[in-house]
Amino acid sequence: MKDFNRIQKKTLQRSSAKLTEYNNLVNEIIALDKRIFDHNQSRAEQIDKVFRDSADDDNIACLIYKGENPIGYCFVKIIYIKLNQKRVRAIQGVVGILPGRHGGNIVFPTYLSLCLKYLFDSRCDTYGVGFITSPNLYASSAKFASKFYPSPNYQDPNCEEAIVLQKVIDHWKMEPVQNTNSPFFITEDLVAVDSFDIEPRNKEEAFFFKFNPEFKKGHYLGFCVKFALFRFLLTLVYLIQKRVKKRLFKRVAPSKLQAD
Repeated sequence: MKDFNRIQKKTLQRSSAKLTEYNNLVNEIIALDKRIFDHNQSRAEQIDKVFRDSADDDNIACLIYKGENPIGYCFVKIIYIKLNQKRVRAIQGVVGILPGRHGGNIVFPTYLSLCLKYLFDSRCDTYGVGFITSPNLYASSAKFASKFYPSPNYQDPNCEEAIVLQKVIDHWKMEPVQNTNSPFFITEDLVAVDSFDIEPRNKEEAFFFKFNPEFKKGHYLGFCVKFALFRFLLTLVYLIQKRVKKRLFKRVAPSKLQAD
């Protein structure tokens, strides 16, 4: 009997997978993306640039299923830039999850697992770069990094993370939103199908609300964080513990109801 509630993932790397199989998976991800986001002309252009163009290193595509139904995706793209006369790696993650599936802590751990192999490559420093329109995803990311730019405790415009973010922005020729008072990089690309209607639940979400107040209209806040293996592993352990506790709670709750 099939388990229609089981979370499954299909992951392929462009460099090692059969091209037809990899392209089919990317097409599935794009089809899911159309269900999540408004595909206007600028979104279609971004789709071709991010999902179909080759990267400096590799592209990694991952589709997340609940049973047989796709509910989310992660896509990782690698580029190399110069920082202080050294070559550094910038990992850009693109993620999406269907409306109503948020809060299950699925996408963020998946993104971390896709990036894991690059942390063991000591030949160059690695930075994670992205553009976030979800307060929940921003808070999940900012909580686990000591130098997550920008965040409540780290806002130096001259820090390495800010410089790397700007170089990636220049690489993709991204334009900032003009009608914003935010001191950080805000870009507009799409309108999400669902919205975030609750009040901020922690200082990270409050920061996001303050400096990216138009996120419901599709405004992204650019971010950058330097990956550190020890911190990365601590995050994975925390997420695993959180998931185990959640499963134990689900098992204990029905037994308590029966006892009552």
